[in-house]
Amino acid sequence: MMYTIIIPARLGSTRLPNKMLEDIAGKPMIQHTWERAKETYAKNVCVVTDSQEIADIVDGFGGDCLVTHLPFPNGTTRVAWAAKKLDLSPMHIVVNLQGDEPFISSKAIMDMVQDFSVRQFDVDAGTLAVEWEGDIRAHSDVKVVVDNYGYAIMFSRENLPCSFHHMGAYVYRAGVLEHLANAEECDLEKAEGLEQLRWLYYRNRIYVHISKEEMGPGVDTIIELEEAKEWALQRKNI
Repeated sequence: MMYTIIIPARLGSTRLPNKMLEDIAGKPMIQHTWERAKETYAKNVCVVTDSQEIADIVDGFGGDCLVTHLPFPNGTTRVAWAAKKLDLSPMHIVVNLQGDEPFISSKAIMDMVQDFSVRQFDVDAGTLAVEWEGDIRAHSDVKVVVDNYGYAIMFSRENLPCSFHHMGAYVYRAGVLEHLANAEECDLEKAEGLEQLRWLYYRNRIYVHISKEEMGPGVDTIIELEEAKEWALQRKNI
């Protein structure tokens, strides 16, 4: 199965600016995410960024990078731009792996892609989630509720009953990616700050792969950054 992983990475994060450059166990966060992507069977892994500083770091550890200074409103539009630059065909499978997932499981990514490939003509996109550990659910943590067939019903930063912890990874065909990127923003998306709500609003179907693989924390806040550093210290081979 042929697919490309594109990692959107920007300096101007709202909750934690410059987080892509933060040192975790001796490596910048973006390098950890890139290494997880390279552990998969992806045909190509590419970072897309608005920062020459990030591009220089990616180049330094041997990664491929595209730099754009266009004012993209979200990661999906940034990834769609990169897919065009890479000249991917409309049927090519694209994984959008958010740069702030330094310890996402490479196996979980591959399982998500496999799930999507089986269903790709019945769904518009796929994504990844895990079961919750503990009872504390921060506002920065995105929750997803799925139906009996594994399709997303709702995403929210608020606590939702019977929800899973959504991870920052998506998969779609390049042609569908372009369609999703060009869809008009909706009020629900504006209220939650979650672009995937736009997809649901326009009745796009999202299959959710629930993974049981061990994964470290994504990084959206300074508290999560400290948790990621502690998680890495406990696993010396990261």
